[in-house]
Amino acid sequence: MKRLLAGGILCALLLGIHGCAEESASDQTATPSDFSLWLANADHLEAVAHYNAQNQRFQDFWPHREATETSEEDVEAQKTRLQQTLPAEQPYPAFMNGQKVGDFRIEGIEPPGCVDHPQIKGKLSTATTSPPTGFVYAPPQPIPPWESGMKAPGAPELAEMGEMLKTAFFAQQNLSARSDAFQTEPVQYFPFQKPGQQEAALGLFLRGERKSESPEVVCAQESFWVLGVWEQGRAIPLASGMQPASEMAEDCQRAEFVGSFNAGERVDHVVITHHGYEWWDYSIYAWKNDAWEKVYRGGGGGC
Repeated sequence: MKRLLAGGILCALLLGIHGCAEESASDQTATPSDFSLWLANADHLEAVAHYNAQNQRFQDFWPHREATETSEEDVEAQKTRLQQTLPAEQPYPAFMNGQKVGDFRIEGIEPPGCVDHPQIKGKLSTATTSPPTGFVYAPPQPIPPWESGMKAPGAPELAEMGEMLKTAFFAQQNLSARSDAFQTEPVQYFPFQKPGQQEAALGLFLRGERKSESPEVVCAQESFWVLGVWEQGRAIPLASGMQPASEMAEDCQRAEFVGSFNAGERVDHVVITHHGYEWWDYSIYAWKNDAWEKVYRGGGGGC
């Protein structure tokens, strides 16, 4: 399967804002109009979802299609839509969790690959050493800049947070007796804003797996992911998923965290990407009612 996500490592957020000029104070607090949200890696942009500002909902950018051959006329119409949605004349500033880290420049449009629509090609330049990936807004939105002021947790703190989140998650699922059988990756943390607060809150994402010893199990693992928050010395699991081991390759799945981003005046949304057997798609979670609520699942593609 042709992957559009370089290395599968997601680490940055792009906000498609024309130029680098400062907005006025009134512009910075304006509510965004409709926009499309795009995922970028080092050399491609991929549509994640379209945001309808009136009902404050995300929906598919590309209309759903059955598994049929895309005609030349369809491809040309899709190219026209891409050119109208994302003009190539200006760079799109790149952001990670509300912080600018670089710029994406559009270079052209490639024919369909593992998705049934053309892909925007270009280059994402950053000042970081991490593999660049992220999102763009199209058309550009007056998203306010945000300085989280968050002190990065040290390795010992993160290890403790990850273990506490794992323990709390398995207890929540009534599976505490199985917790020790699962190995986890280092916990990921991210800043976000709660309503009425300027300071950053600390979100957490953890994933892990349990290897299977059965040679018949194609996935060779059970896996889980959990999205939570760190509050008053506690790791609280709020959204999650578990994938059992399976003898069918089509059942193999995993999840990866992208980062937090603005869909309005606050950095209070996060994106997770899901990978399966020759497919991938995205989930968007919003901070609502003191919890992470899923507000979208879709996008992606497959072979």
